[in-house]
Amino acid sequence: MLHQLSLLRVPEVIQVSVPTGPTRRRAGVHVRVAGLPAGHRMRTPDGLACTTLGRTVVDLARTAPFKDAVVAADSALHSGRVTVPELSGHLEEQWGWPGSRRAQRVLTFAESRTESPGESLTRVLLTELGYAVVEPQAVVRGLSGRAYRVDFLLGRVVVEFDGKVKYADESMRGTRTPTEVVLAEK
Repeated sequence: MLHQLSLLRVPEVIQVSVPTGPTRRRAGVHVRVAGLPAGHRMRTPDGLACTTLGRTVVDLARTAPFKDAVVAADSALHSGRVTVPELSGHLEEQWGWPGSRRAQRVLTFAESRTESPGESLTRVLLTELGYAVVEPQAVVRGLSGRAYRVDFLLGRVVVEFDGKVKYADESMRGTRTPTEVVLAEK
């Protein structure tokens, strides 16, 4: 939450990592003892101590359900604030920790071209349905030769995911009405 990642749900329990001391739980907080090298720690603009974005993504990939972790990893990669090699480096440092194999699966699946949690979940679903090649943000050409960017391309099949925000949120549609957005899209 401190890194403003897209999340599927607000966590009921906040996970806190400390380098030494006892593991403890209290209402809404679970304190875990874990290695915290200096390169994994930072401060927010408000001065709060936290793990770096890369470390946070790998921690989520190790501990959260697959879909939740993919949404967070895709969000971090799409923001451009973290790279695949950076995430791989964090995972390598945490290899052998609980959930590291699960994190490897998440990081292998993560995709910077995915633009929203809905698109992340759509990608997971399409893969679960057996589609081996799911190309996000593909460019296709119409009969006129005009190029269009689509959410996903499965061979010659276009898949679009459009959530409510595209049509209802003024910041997404600008000055256009929802009807104008739909008509322009069509």
